[in-house]
Amino acid sequence: MTQTVLLAGCPASSNNIFLDAAQAAGNKVFSAITTDTANPASQENMGISWNRASPISSRALLLQAENAFDKIGQAVLFFDTTVYNSYFSNYTLESVSRGIDEMLLGYLYLTNELLPRLSQAEEGQLVFYVYEPAQAENSVLVTAAQAAFCAFAEKIAGQYAGKNLGVTLVKSETEASAENASWLFNYLLLPQARKVQSSPKHAAHWLKPGAKPAVLLPFLAR
Repeated sequence: MTQTVLLAGCPASSNNIFLDAAQAAGNKVFSAITTDTANPASQENMGISWNRASPISSRALLLQAENAFDKIGQAVLFFDTTVYNSYFSNYTLESVSRGIDEMLLGYLYLTNELLPRLSQAEEGQLVFYVYEPAQAENSVLVTAAQAAFCAFAEKIAGQYAGKNLGVTLVKSETEASAENASWLFNYLLLPQARKVQSSPKHAAHWLKPGAKPAVLLPFLAR
């Protein structure tokens, strides 16, 4: 089924990988871009400016996307620890303020705008995607922000289990690759994946790229 897909928080180094995979799965795609993750926009793959510190910007971003394409059916929100560590290695008052905006506040604003839209979409999907290399040494700010991002994602997944919105949580220890990106968009098409998302006991579990949906027995799916 063709969907309009939003990629948000995806660094330039991996944005095109996920963009290509989403298109290969039959979707239309646009990227929420900031100064650090900007990439050239085209007629087919639109990049739309996103000021993470502004709730108005999050709303304007989605309105522009809907005007250019159609209703949003899928959104993938990326938290890349390697990129954030490079920006927020120091623990200062200035970095705290900017770090909260970049690593947490923007995702909260954007999710708030996305939830009602995705809930109304046919087979709407929201993905929280965390990239953290094995044995990574995260800074104080990134550690705190990642914990908050993951707790937020788990709460959203639990709240929407069984509702008209599928929430998928992914944690990867490997860099973005065509294989991982292809797995994600094909996973979202699987009927069994939707059943897992609807299970209160399984919805908030984190997957690794390449994983298959859990097999739910009838009495476990309740």
